[in-house]
Amino acid sequence: MLNKSKLFLALITLGASKILLAAEGPVTTLNTIVLTAQSDELGSELLGKSLNVSNQFIDTSKLKQRSTTLGDALGTELGIHSNQYGGGASAPIIRGQEGKRIKVLQNNADVLDMSNMSPDHAVTVEPSLAKSIEIIRGASTLLYSSNSAAGVVNVIDYKIPTQMPQDGLEGNTTLRFNTGSNEKLTTAGVTVGLSPRVALRAEGLYRNAGNYKTPHYQSSSYNSLEDLENQNIVYKNLKYLPESWAESRLGTLGLSWIDDNTYLGVSYTHRHDEYGLPAHSHLYEGCGASAISINTRISGLKNYLLYYPQLMEEQDINYVNPRPDCHQHNHIHETTFSHNAPYIDLNTRRYDMRGEFTQPFTGIDKIRTSLSYIDYFHNELEGDKITNFFKNTGKVGRIELSHQPLGELTGILGLQYLEQDNSALSPVHSQECITTLSRYSAAIKTSRMSLRFN
Repeated sequence: MLNKSKLFLALITLGASKILLAAEGPVTTLNTIVLTAQSDELGSELLGKSLNVSNQFIDTSKLKQRSTTLGDALGTELGIHSNQYGGGASAPIIRGQEGKRIKVLQNNADVLDMSNMSPDHAVTVEPSLAKSIEIIRGASTLLYSSNSAAGVVNVIDYKIPTQMPQDGLEGNTTLRFNTGSNEKLTTAGVTVGLSPRVALRAEGLYRNAGNYKTPHYQSSSYNSLEDLENQNIVYKNLKYLPESWAESRLGTLGLSWIDDNTYLGVSYTHRHDEYGLPAHSHLYEGCGASAISINTRISGLKNYLLYYPQLMEEQDINYVNPRPDCHQHNHIHETTFSHNAPYIDLNTRRYDMRGEFTQPFTGIDKIRTSLSYIDYFHNELEGDKITNFFKNTGKVGRIELSHQPLGELTGILGLQYLEQDNSALSPVHSQECITTLSRYSAAIKTSRMSLRFN
């Protein structure tokens, strides 16, 4: 037993000596690597650079790989879907809500288009030219709207330079081709330093996309209303979606005076879009909301359905729909029925002034101001015939002040004035509001509280 113990101790000693010899070998010193990261700073946020847990931030590198319409560009984000209408229009759906429940901003200012009226109206912001897109939820949304329960989408772009270009010149360009719709996209932008404190920005976009391809699409056609009512319909199987084409042109010119953490600039943007309206039906043209079956009408027991059609039951629905209250098309005398393909012709001109001033006087950390004028109109056409016309002119002015920290409390006070002259809604609409947002930071958590008065 004694010999075995000596042998065991000898083996342990030998192994330990080898470990010590290995540790005393040559030491290699690695070069120091410095990593620098830039936090995602919300352009809509004056209370710090940190993102809330519920907010989302998409930078320009991701946006250049995505669709050119806003809804499709955001549709892959968590909790967001796209309400797409062909190749020319798509709007985001957030938390299952859309339209007026979502506020779309451009550099913290209202877009003032007519996209929240109908899904076939384009959102007049361009993700392909954006610096970033922010999805804001929670208390901060009250800074911009009182009814945006789903959230606020803020598109930040390069129109007005906020810093001088390196070496006096910066530029970027994009060329892209999409086989799904034979889409050709070209963008270009350049920022030039005219003097040590003045910068000029010019950018443009051209996009042309055909009908996008589908594995299977069934198209229907008929020669007369009588054939339609008797369901004498000819079906064709297509490999594309008719009237899903789109064409866009955009040009921007901006000028800015820039100092240390301060800038004041102006910009002008002209946008022109033409895009088709797929799956359009002339079935309801010139008609009232008549989807009630003839038997239900004759009985007279459910006349309330004329005003509350959502209360219809299965037996009340007229699937053939003879349109007894249609006036533009006469069922007895009209035997032909032909229309050109519908499309939208959209134009918008936007003038912006925007500035930001850091620590202008005691007690105020930052002042941000903006003033915008928008002239928007679009025609809905069938061939050369204008079937609908929408026009919207608006002015929006906004100023925000963030005060310096009072202990652990920081806050923002905002004032906004908005005026719209909308041909599709009330003749003139104006709104004034006061907004506040406060943030209290403690060692454990951060709390936010917001108040808005219209």
